[in-house]
Amino acid sequence: MAASAETRDLLAERIRRLEARVGEMSDAVAAAQGEIARATGQLDALVDLVGRLSRVVDVQGDSLQGDESALERKVGSLESRVATLVDGLGAVVHRLEGLGARIADALERPARDR
Repeated sequence: MAASAETRDLLAERIRRLEARVGEMSDAVAAAQGEIARATGQLDALVDLVGRLSRVVDVQGDSLQGDESALERKVGSLESRVATLVDGLGAVVHRLEGLGARIADALERPARDR
């Protein structure tokens, strides 16, 4: 009888630890989703800005000849920001892949221990 209670207690403790790990992973996924949502919003704004800039250049190309260097600097700045955003999104994707692997490992571990 005591062995059965001890086994049950050990199993209950393992379940609590697994619940805590899954909760931590859930929090990390939620944080990553928030980062992705913010990055997506920023990317949409950049796409809109680049589209507007392209239309301005198309419409006013001749009158902007004196301001070409300033315009080129702005475009270069936008390119740099987009590159930074892409790097950030790559890091988020890498974190999500790591979380996915940890979740899969956590879900497989009880089956392996049986």
